[in-house]
Amino acid sequence: MSTLFAIVVVLVAVAAVVYAIWAAQRKRAGEAGGRRTLTNLRVGDIVRYRMMPECNFTVSGFIDYRENGYTWREVRLVDGKTVRWLGIEEEDFELELVLWREVDLGFSVSGRIPAELQFGGHTYRQEENGRAEAVLRGQTGNRQQLECSYWDYKEVGGERLLSIEQWGSDFEVSLGDRVRPGELDIFAP
Repeated sequence: MSTLFAIVVVLVAVAAVVYAIWAAQRKRAGEAGGRRTLTNLRVGDIVRYRMMPECNFTVSGFIDYRENGYTWREVRLVDGKTVRWLGIEEEDFELELVLWREVDLGFSVSGRIPAELQFGGHTYRQEENGRAEAVLRGQTGNRQQLECSYWDYKEVGGERLLSIEQWGSDFEVSLGDRVRPGELDIFAP
């Protein structure tokens, strides 16, 4: 009888260990799936930018861009009438973040896009341009095309960025500021 009892005790112990390992793996998988980061944001998540503490931005949509194998994402953030776009790019294994807001240049953008622009008393020089495929998800404003042309500028002697995007016949101009990941707090609903 003592041999049978020992076998039952060993089987129960093995089952308990297997169950504990299985439960720990499920818990870790659940935590990883539920914790939001800049790379797994979802529509409905809340993003707070510490430099704009009065705003609790809700993620309303995404644009995933693709050009010659290179990809980047813009996340549409809305708080009432305040709309910002969070640009997320991986550059040399680091996330490059830019918070964009739409601006009016004060003149019409069309035809040939200049290599240099003046805006708000600052000079911006074009750094790159191209044409990208776009995958739109959620609410992305007026965009309906699946391709856009873009021209990206950097402030001469400064850090601020300026971007022009052409969606069909519509042009959009945005001013951007670099953001550090630690300046953003993300909350899942």
